Order: sequence, then C-alpha cells, then structure tokens
Amino acid sequence: MPVSQTFTPIVSNGVSSRASRKGSIWSEVRGLESERFVNEGLALALSKYYMLRAENDADFQDGAVKNIWRIARRLTSCISPRERNVGDASVENLDVLIVGRIGTKVSIATNIIQCAVVQKFRLFSRRDVSSEKVVDDKLLEDAIVCVISNTNFLEVFNERFGFNYCFEGPVVEQVICSELIFRYLIVGCQILKSEDFWYPSKQQDIETLFRPSSRSTYYDSWRYPKLKELSEKVLTEK
Repeated sequence: MPVSQTFTPIVSNGVSSRASRKGSIWSEVRGLESERFVNEGLALALSKYYMLRAENDADFQDGAVKNIWRIARRLTSCISPRERNVGDASVENLDVLIVGRIGTKVSIATNIIQCAVVQKFRLFSRRDVSSEKVVDDKLLEDAIVCVISNTNFLEVFNERFGFNYCFEGPVVEQVICSELIFRYLIVGCQILKSEDFWYPSKQQDIETLFRPSSRSTYYDSWRYPKLKELSEKVLTEK
C-alpha cells in the first residue's frame, strides 16, 4: 500500500560521509524503512508460516515462528513508545501512533492480531511456554480498536450476528472488513477477554462466525479450521 506519512526511521547513528552528502534524498530513502515496510515483511512471514503449516500440519514450524516474532518485535518498536513496558507509563492508542493512510493502519493492526492468535495457539500446543508475550494485552486491545475504528466491521457484524456491536469509539469506515479481518478480530477479542469488546460466549456464536465463505488463499482451507479450533478452545478455557 503506497503511503505518504511521517515516520521515525529505524536507522543507525553512524552515516558515511558519502551518504551525508546526499542530504535529504538519503534521509528519505532511509526513512522508508519504517512501519509500512516492516509490516510487509511481517505479512510475508505470516503467509510463509501458514503455507508451511498447511503442507505439514504435524510440523509446528518453530523456525518460521521465530522469524515472525523477530519481525513483530521490530514492528512494535517502530509504533510503540519506548516506555511501553516501563512502569505505569501511559501508552497512546495504536491508531494515533501509526501516522499515515488508514489502509496501512488496518494492515498493521490485523497482522498484530494474527500474531496474538499464533501466540495463543502455540501456548495451547505448549510450543511457547514462556511468560513473555510478543503481543501483550494492551497492544492487542489497541489493534482491535484500530480495526473497528477504521473499517466497516460494525456493519459486517450486524449483518452476520443480527444485533449491533457496542463500540463507543469514533468510526471512520474507510477500509472494507474482509472475512479474514472479521474472523481474526473476533477471535482476538476472545483472547483478550475484555468487557469492552463482545466475543463468542457459546458454540453457536462460533458457528455463526465461521459460516462457510470463499477462500482468499489456498491455505485458508487449513487456516480457518485451525482458527475455529482455537476459538473453541478459548471458549472452554478456564
């Protein structure tokens, strides 16, 4: 997604004298290594993980997941204040931290939610038993708010479930809430288990969420059943 925005570049402190002579052009090129491009790397890493898992469900692809976590940490370091995990420091909303086109915000937020889902799946599978979370609850909450605020999620939800989703924040609705975004967002709400967001509380809710739909990629035939399976596990989680 082309973006015109002000970024805080991920750059080293040292710049060669040759680079310095390039002035603003060099700065602009270096500045492109930012949220959007790191996010594209995360999207590719997630796609590779899904593809490999779809080819061999018995292989949990630990190496591919380590790569996802590495890029996810890099992405969150781009969009989060350094004080995120320091004491009681306040954390601004993800929607404010990402400056740029709404499509980019939604893409980043959706990938963060997907990381939270993979994280939860691996916790259930006892692949990652560390208490450290790549996506903490606050970041997951910010990602959920970002998606709801910038897509037509509320409209899609009403059509699917037959009642209005209670959301008090501002809504821009400039991005279409695809089936992928819709499903991952609601399962993200399930994982978060916050009173501020509706999430499935019975099996019928899950069946409604995962009603048959067209696939966008060939590995959706593996991914969506696994996502539904995770949703059912979270439903019965104590």
